Amino acid sequence: MMAALSAASPEAARLELLLGWHPQHGRWLTEEEERAWEDLFYISPEALDEESYGQPWVEALRLWDRNFPELRGEDRQRWSAEDLWRVTLQKVTILRIGYAFLPVVGEGDPHRPFDKYKDARQRARELQRQIEDGAAADERSRGKITWTLPFPANGPLGKQVEARAGLSRSLKEGLGLSGVVPGLLHNYFYENAADTSDLLSPGQFEQLVAHVYGNHGWEVQVTRAVKDGGKDAIATKEVDGRRVVAYLEAKRYRSDRAVGLPEVKEFAATVAADRVDQGMLVSTSRFSGPAREWVDGAGTRVATLELVDLEGLRALLGRLVSNEVAAYWL
Repeated sequence: MMAALSAASPEAARLELLLGWHPQHGRWLTEEEERAWEDLFYISPEALDEESYGQPWVEALRLWDRNFPELRGEDRQRWSAEDLWRVTLQKVTILRIGYAFLPVVGEGDPHRPFDKYKDARQRARELQRQIEDGAAADERSRGKITWTLPFPANGPLGKQVEARAGLSRSLKEGLGLSGVVPGLLHNYFYENAADTSDLLSPGQFEQLVAHVYGNHGWEVQVTRAVKDGGKDAIATKEVDGRRVVAYLEAKRYRSDRAVGLPEVKEFAATVAADRVDQGMLVSTSRFSGPAREWVDGAGTRVATLELVDLEGLRALLGRLVSNEVAAYWL
């Protein structure tokens, strides 16, 4: 993620400090200075004000205390890095936001070649230049200090920038994704290292599954959200001159929760009752041993099912991501 931020003093000094830059000396903070704010919780105001203290550690404490007096307020609550960004960004203008997805280059992984990484880096640099140009022309930056920086979207700054820009978690969970460029959605899900069940709401994951199969040659229609025992989407395509109909069911489970035999049997019953050709059950986790054994054995007499776990979904996404744009300006 990258953003253009604009601020006037004293917010500019607070922002520089959080970015690791000494606002008075004009240099990068040492590691000791950068983490000194965490110790203010343990130091009383009286001890910090004593003239006998002249050590670099104490000077670092005083630097943070001058810029963030909230850290030693009367309530003496312990602060987090996210808290610091939250109070700082209250008076900082967010001019532009962009997202760039950089693939992890792994040895022996044909879906993540180095050339793809270089192309993504180039697109990210182009995106940053666009953001910088847009920020420079923005009237809100006049007479202020402006930064254009890259940072992790899942970090304390990324979360607060999204929140300040109106992209709160509750809002994102309520957004429909059918109009989103597939490349943005695919890259976001494919490259993010967090537990995949936390990235999208259940409805958004259904739309992701529909996007994936839609980009693999199926015509996909997401169904109305009802408890029908399956069929989050209906997929059709022509195979050897014959129209094939399949049901898609998306299970957004945490990584430590497997899709069990009861859920698989329920989906199979829906596929069989509606006399469709096959069903694809896609999950953010895995399938239990009994579920897979039943699908490969007795389940074949009920319906034709394909079980796609997280690893299988990433394989499908991997083939799409290489063909998609890797950077986006929102």
